[in-house]
Amino acid sequence: MRLLIVIGLLLTPFSTSAASGMPVVSFGLPCLLLAAAAGFLRPSTDAFLLTRSTAPAMLAAAASVFSIAMLAFFAPDPGRSLARVAPHVICYLLAFQLLARFRRHPDELARFALTVIAVSGAVLAVYYAIHLALAARAYGANTVIVERYTGGLAALPWGSTNVIAAALIFPHIACVLLKQGYRCRWTTPVLGLILLAVLLTTSRAGTLFHGAMLLAGCVLAGRFRALAAWAACILLLLAGYAHFARENLELLISTRLSGERDLSNGRFDSFLMKWEYISDNPMSPVGYYGSMATFDLSSHNVFLTVLVEQGVLGLACMLLFLGACLHALFYHRSEARRERRMRRLALAGSLVAFLNLMVEDANFTQPYMVYFWMFFIATMAFVMHLGAAAPGARPACRSGVKAWQT
Repeated sequence: MRLLIVIGLLLTPFSTSAASGMPVVSFGLPCLLLAAAAGFLRPSTDAFLLTRSTAPAMLAAAASVFSIAMLAFFAPDPGRSLARVAPHVICYLLAFQLLARFRRHPDELARFALTVIAVSGAVLAVYYAIHLALAARAYGANTVIVERYTGGLAALPWGSTNVIAAALIFPHIACVLLKQGYRCRWTTPVLGLILLAVLLTTSRAGTLFHGAMLLAGCVLAGRFRALAAWAACILLLLAGYAHFARENLELLISTRLSGERDLSNGRFDSFLMKWEYISDNPMSPVGYYGSMATFDLSSHNVFLTVLVEQGVLGLACMLLFLGACLHALFYHRSEARRERRMRRLALAGSLVAFLNLMVEDANFTQPYMVYFWMFFIATMAFVMHLGAAAPGARPACRSGVKAWQT
């Protein structure tokens, strides 16, 4: 099961092409589906047990996934919507099985989940750098930089450049947690690859939020020398690019930061359009992933997107899910320095990822969904580890329904 998950995460950055006219599917999804199926082929009562600390979050996650699945059938193109429902369902089943089977070894599960996210992020970073280099060689660097609408020539088959930067947030967080919680030295060069890929996307939001995560991680971990070193490396990289590609740098600045283009890329107008629609049609959601077909432009704001596509019920399920995850992180207290630091870093990373969704709709891409759910698994495993380490904690586990009632 774990081998299939590893293969699935390694293949997650690669996908089919949108040119075929069919929904874009990540190559890692079939392996994850096989992993979920393999878990059910091994019948055991352990596969259906949850701890009291994680049961509310798992039940709230089930409600959110159910809302997404049901509203997909109301979208203008149910086929494309269901292609985005599949990763949620598959990864939720994986989360349920892994958290149940590893409940006696939660720290092992947390490290495994974080490791596969970080390694997959490194693969994505290298893949994007090679893709960008080939595009620049074929069409010229100026052309690749200018043609950036929905990613343009710099985009990967499954997402534009800002979406790629958003998906790399979870590998970034995983590297920080592995470094601080498990002393994994190999995460430093992996994080360097991720940050390089983010800079190559020239995504303003991606650069801002990755910079915020880097700052938060170093400050919360007390690694101010590391922060200075990362800042110096990034400045040297930018200085080198400015020296060898002056015209490209001027073109990049003029297209990304000047008044020649709307700095919001139409996002503000999209906000107003969606708000007017939901104000006039509060009981008529357009269906999961229905914004693109209905308005030709998504909301680029997670609250408005969920409200327009899933209605008040869908928004309530999402808020319940977020609240249950936050409750789980504070369900157990720990005086150990390592656990306190990892809790703070996990919260900081979750906040950065959520703030990014306030200006992006990266959550509609399959790699982002897979990384999100694997990070959710790591977080819930950490919660179980806190429960096992808490003074007076009882090792007994109950089913999800009984745990919720308790």
